[in-house]
Amino acid sequence: MSQVKEFLEGISLKRISHGFEGWLASTGGKNSISVSQWKIAMLILLVLYPTVMVTAEWISSLVDNCSRAYSMFLTGTFVVSVLTWVAMPEITRVIGFWLSIKATKDSKSNLYGVLSIILIYVILVFTFNWLQK
Repeated sequence: MSQVKEFLEGISLKRISHGFEGWLASTGGKNSISVSQWKIAMLILLVLYPTVMVTAEWISSLVDNCSRAYSMFLTGTFVVSVLTWVAMPEITRVIGFWLSIKATKDSKSNLYGVLSIILIYVILVFTFNWLQK
């Protein structure tokens, strides 16, 4: 038992209840909270939409000569890399106020965050629509 106790003392466990909390790790700390799934969904759409649009419009042309399996793998790798190392860390830094404990308890902060994200959605859709013309 003493050998097992020594082994277990060095183990640290962290429970992640859903699949995307790891992308929001920068919101953690002593006062970390479990971010609501609807907030996570809004943030993922916020960064996924422009990433996929850029990929479809400009990067896909670079892999047009590849087979569908290769091009899907390469574009998928690009999208996941951008989301993991660029887009999600940046958006959680910028909109961290909305993910904080204070915002969770403050309906004004929640409303401000939701309206800000919806405004960005609208701007993105209009911008990509304009660029396609």
